[in-house]
Amino acid sequence: MRHQIFCIIVIGILSLIPNITEFIFLEITYSRIFISILFSLLYIFFNNMIGVNEKYLYEFNNMNPFYSLLFEGSFGLLFSLVYDLCNDSSKKINEFIKNKTSSDFAILIFCLIIYIILSGLKNLYRVNTTKIFTPMTTSAFDFFLIPIDNIIYFIKAEEFITKGEKNYVNFFINFIINLFIFFLSLVFNEFIILFFCDLNKDTHLQITMRAALEENSINLGDINNGDNNDDEN
Repeated sequence: MRHQIFCIIVIGILSLIPNITEFIFLEITYSRIFISILFSLLYIFFNNMIGVNEKYLYEFNNMNPFYSLLFEGSFGLLFSLVYDLCNDSSKKINEFIKNKTSSDFAILIFCLIIYIILSGLKNLYRVNTTKIFTPMTTSAFDFFLIPIDNIIYFIKAEEFITKGEKNYVNFFINFIINLFIFFLSLVFNEFIILFFCDLNKDTHLQITMRAALEENSINLGDINNGDNNDDEN
């Protein structure tokens, strides 16, 4: 629909602005900004491919979301082990154990456990939301977290640094852009409807039609389950 095409175009344009601001404020070279944009596009492409493939498997192959998480986690574990072997992470771990106290090591283990639990909950939310709704609905939550990440990185002085000092202009530009992208994701998913430039055209009709189709599919599923039970009896 018209409002979704509008949101996709604007989100695509706004997603490139943070790379341009880094070029302006951090004084990086043209080659580095090109590589940054290229990797950003590759990340967006493959991340969206995961969501589309998951939606296809859930809709047409009736795949259990927990199985997809199992496969994805297995590949993630494999790649992590290969990365650790290539970078010899065991030396860094031994140095950390030698230079830190036992309480610091206990805090590290506790934070690692919390990270694993939160990552698991986030992935459960992602696959279930993708199955029930769409991958774009799942992405809306990620768009919500990006401004929060910006605040955390800015406070910890890990990003938005120019010549060793915090760059407030760069931070606020990126923060406002990410907030606007989150707003557009809500418009795309029809949580918010814009009533200008005919962006609301046929929106109510399309929502009603989708709701009717989902209701019919649920009723057909109940009929099929009833037929299967009759066959078993």
